Amino acid sequence: MARLADVHPAGRGMTALLKHPRPRRDLGNDPATLMPGALTLSYETESRFILVSGNGMWSPRQLDEHLRDFADLVDQLRRQHIRIRVLVDLKDAAIQTPEVTRVLAHGTRDCHRDGDRVALLVPGSLAKMQMRRILGTRHHNYFVSESAARLWLSASDWS
Repeated sequence: MARLADVHPAGRGMTALLKHPRPRRDLGNDPATLMPGALTLSYETESRFILVSGNGMWSPRQLDEHLRDFADLVDQLRRQHIRIRVLVDLKDAAIQTPEVTRVLAHGTRDCHRDGDRVALLVPGSLAKMQMRRILGTRHHNYFVSESAARLWLSASDWS
């Protein structure tokens, strides 16, 4: 794993580890890029949930690559007739730039179908309101509790 100091010279002396295969590649002089965020994507076979987590700040390019990987996984699961249930943990994500917000809104717009469920874990009520505004509520619901999110994802009907 690369240390932050190995990725960006301004990060010398920092010991934070990058823990995702999609670290920011477009680091510049913007202070927000000194602590690049990470996005992870996996599939939990026992629950049959797609797991996504994000922390820190993301670049538009990093998010776009992540969304392509996500769409590929969703397509793969659909071909196997597996219902789409997604648990997204954004409790450690920073407030993103308007450009990243646009990439997120555009990149998820056509990905989900009726019957899909996406539970987003957010740090609090303000984040819930902001995410509702960006992503809506057709396929998404917003939680501060992981157990409540998992219960909602596991429910057999769309309520």
